[in-house]
Amino acid sequence: MHAILALMVAFTLSAPRITAPQPPTAAAESQKSLDPALDMLGRMVGGTWRTTGTFVAEFKYEWRIKGKAIRALGVIAKGTKDEFPAEALYGWDADAKKVYYLDIHGHSTVYKGLTEVKDGKFVGEFDGLIGDKGHYRFEDELTDARIT
Repeated sequence: MHAILALMVAFTLSAPRITAPQPPTAAAESQKSLDPALDMLGRMVGGTWRTTGTFVAEFKYEWRIKGKAIRALGVIAKGTKDEFPAEALYGWDADAKKVYYLDIHGHSTVYKGLTEVKDGKFVGEFDGLIGDKGHYRFEDELTDARIT
């Protein structure tokens, strides 16, 4: 539970960076995603996203289904004795009309949530499905100034 709260604080207070971003291509432009949140998440594809500060989370993003699903592989609490692997999948939830978020932390915790873009920010909620049963809300911004 403490790791989850620390992660949410780290995401909120840190400045994510992306290294080696994927250059836009004609094919990428012709395959626009189903939702603005997927478009924004797609900006992280091809690079490494890393929080700054003492609590580090690091993820690499890739399109699983072009314009429809993104996979993130990474680690949370990187470089500490509490480091653990994490994997997330983002895709379109047609019923909710939002991007779903399925997140696996280590071998014992799974979260599911929904996110959307409001006023240029990711806004959403998620719940623990396995392990942690908490309910969480988040808001984060990805701006060009935070991409390197």
